[in-house]
Amino acid sequence: VHRLAAIRGMVPSAFDRPPGCPFHPRCDQAVAGLCDRHDPPETALGPGRGARCVLLEEAPRSEVQTRSVQHA
Repeated sequence: VHRLAAIRGMVPSAFDRPPGCPFHPRCDQAVAGLCDRHDPPETALGPGRGARCVLLEEAPRSEVQTRSVQHA
C-alpha cells in the first residue's frame, strides 16, 4: 500500500481562496509570480485523469505518469 505524501501547512478556506494555484502557499516547488497569480492549466494524464500544475508542462510525460502511479 502506497501512502500519499503529506503537504505542509493548512488547507485554504473555500471562502477565502488565495489567488493563483490553491496549493502555492504550501507547495515547495511553487514559482513566484506564476503560481501565486495564475490558475494552472489542466493537463490530461490519461482517460478521466488530469492535473493542474505549471510544472507538468516542463516534466516528461513518463515522469509525470510514474509519479502519479507511485503516489496514488
